[in-house]
Amino acid sequence: MRKILFFGVLFLIYSCGNEVEVPSEILPDTTMQKIFVEFAIIDAARNISLGSINLPKFKSELFYEATLKNMRISRDTFNNSLQFYGQHPELLQKIYENAQIELTKRQAALNKR
Repeated sequence: MRKILFFGVLFLIYSCGNEVEVPSEILPDTTMQKIFVEFAIIDAARNISLGSINLPKFKSELFYEATLKNMRISRDTFNNSLQFYGQHPELLQKIYENAQIELTKRQAALNKR
């Protein structure tokens, strides 16, 4: 039992000390967070559109492309960055958490109006 505990603690110390280095060609986590926030807002608008009979079909993909274009990010750069973060779930999880916090702040600000 002590050996298992010892190796468990050693693993935790080792894994905490090995921070993943994000390559320069990969978008920073803060940029990915901003993209995820914008994409979540686009998805919410699409869901509203789907629930309304009178609105024309909402094409999310066009808004995703416009978001990337406005941020001056190519689709390839975004896809490569998403693939990188997908291979590092601990980083991706943190990005999602921060995006959720930002969305919650924006919702609270809207509710105050």
